[in-house]
Amino acid sequence: MSDLESKQLFTNHSKIVYGEGSNNLPEHLNGLGYVNILYLLLQIEVKKKYFLDEKKDINLLFIEEPEAHTHPQMQYVFSQKIQEIIKEINKEVNLQTFISTHSSHIVSQCNFSDLRYFKLKEGNIIIKNFYTDLEIRYKGEEEYFKFLKQYLTLYSSELFFAEKIIFIEGTTEKMLLPYFISQYDKLVVAPQNKISSQNISIIEVGANSKVFKHFLEFLEIKTLIITDIDTTKLVITPATTEKKESSSNVACPVIEGDNTSNYSIKEFLNIPDKTKASDIAEWFKKLKSNSLQDDSYYIKIAYQIEELGYHGRSFEDSFISLNLKEIIKYKDDGIRGIQHKADLIDSVTDFYNLTQNVLKSDGKSDFASSLLFLALTGKVEWKTPIYIKEGLQWIAK
Repeated sequence: MSDLESKQLFTNHSKIVYGEGSNNLPEHLNGLGYVNILYLLLQIEVKKKYFLDEKKDINLLFIEEPEAHTHPQMQYVFSQKIQEIIKEINKEVNLQTFISTHSSHIVSQCNFSDLRYFKLKEGNIIIKNFYTDLEIRYKGEEEYFKFLKQYLTLYSSELFFAEKIIFIEGTTEKMLLPYFISQYDKLVVAPQNKISSQNISIIEVGANSKVFKHFLEFLEIKTLIITDIDTTKLVITPATTEKKESSSNVACPVIEGDNTSNYSIKEFLNIPDKTKASDIAEWFKKLKSNSLQDDSYYIKIAYQIEELGYHGRSFEDSFISLNLKEIIKYKDDGIRGIQHKADLIDSVTDFYNLTQNVLKSDGKSDFASSLLFLALTGKVEWKTPIYIKEGLQWIAK
């Protein structure tokens, strides 16, 4: 039997019609993606007949990178269609199918338990079974594992293919991070060292980055987590005739803090047992001085550190402390999401309370988008907080 090229096959043996009557599109005018997928599906149908007729003890089907030249919607359809065909074949014979892909769209349509991860490490290919290996790591944290499975397949299958990852936890950082990256890249000479030229996935995960800890350690992908230090202090409420003495941890400026409420920091930087107050005090001291991390490790937490004599608690007060003069300049015409504008004056030193007063409770998104507008229209060149600068420098290496 002679081999048939896909073009010859479709030219001589097929007809594709769109609509009815004379409304048709000749086969040779179809895009390469359509031709490849149609040819691939036809080949699979041929193999299906072979598997069903021969009924061998071992049946293997290999499909290599079916996403070539196809758009995302077509990849979704193909993934669903191939699973239907495989299920149909498996009713009659036992078939093992291997699909190699770099498409997050195809992966998103697959069962999590069917995924295998191939990683080149020190000249060897390591094969990892996501489901069985991760299930062991998440033993005792089943809710985390359930969240991870659904998140990866429904929202961020691209993480499977990322060379590096940046997790962000806030709306403001999400909007402004691309700007900070562009500012960083302007100072980089070698093109390959620019962040924008690297395969880095930027994912907003809210306060859930701690859920990904075992996953990141499993993949060994270099990951930067940008978050807030979120300092708190212990407040004792004296007993009264009506109530017993009580204690609570409340938000406070870094200078007054003795702990953090940030779950990601606690998880990744290993906060000591709560019953040992002296250990927590020493740990928190190291947290403020940013001396808890080893930059050779492939996961780094970037949070506020002292800069120009001020240690911010959140992105917003850290940013305002660096860019106060420009914010004052545009507070009446340009910057949205703020209130009590009269408080924005040059002599301010308490940036924590300033931020609490001037930033509206629901104004973070408006604040960030207006900052970005002013930057992109060339009116302002905002200063990047040092903790974000250092984080970007680390992930770029």
